[in-house]
Amino acid sequence: MRKSVTGAAGSRTRRALPAVAVSLALAVLVGCQYGLLQPAHNLGEGRYVFRGGLWLPAFLDPDDRKQAEETRQDYLEVFPGGSFMIGATDRIDLGFSFMSYGLGPQFRIGALPPEDPLALCGMLDVNYVIPVKVISPRLSLMAGRKLGYRFEVYGGYQVGYGPDLANLPELPDSDETDWDSVENDSFHGITIGCYYEIKTEEEGEGYGWLVPEAIAIEFTMPLGFERPVIITGLGVTY
Repeated sequence: MRKSVTGAAGSRTRRALPAVAVSLALAVLVGCQYGLLQPAHNLGEGRYVFRGGLWLPAFLDPDDRKQAEETRQDYLEVFPGGSFMIGATDRIDLGFSFMSYGLGPQFRIGALPPEDPLALCGMLDVNYVIPVKVISPRLSLMAGRKLGYRFEVYGGYQVGYGPDLANLPELPDSDETDWDSVENDSFHGITIGCYYEIKTEEEGEGYGWLVPEAIAIEFTMPLGFERPVIITGLGVTY
């Protein structure tokens, strides 16, 4: 899953770039502020990853979905996102993420070394939301536990402030978003998920380049919504 910057990983990096480019292009066109799709453990010094994912919001009650779709209140579309991160030290990761109609820097600081089975970390995303030209910061507090060599369970709490992307107003007599009327608001949510490493650095190309190095599955519940929503996240790591 993790690669050294100085290692012979150039060909695999080039193969990952098309997926990263597609995720980036989609993420700046649509998105929301929820979801993690990465474990709580730091990468380790000199290691880097590309991550991409898709989040699928679903209402627990079909009537709630209809009302939210009609009123455009607490309504979330399917949205993509991704990130590139590199281990600056054993406990500090730096990179950038693209989500929520924009992109920006991402920082993660861990309390424990990467080899410890338990992980505690704080992650900060500072997203530039392109349509409204404002900054939207988000802080994620995460904990994780490795259950075996390849499998990790993790959870986190996210809190941030920025454009209210769950309540986007529309222009009169149009389906287009009225970005000039979008208001800023706080947002927060909780996430639980799991991360499975399919192939290690030592296993190299044995699985073929189409197989991702790891997958992530998670469930996020936004807090403060009038209608309960669960967001299923599906992610891959290269």
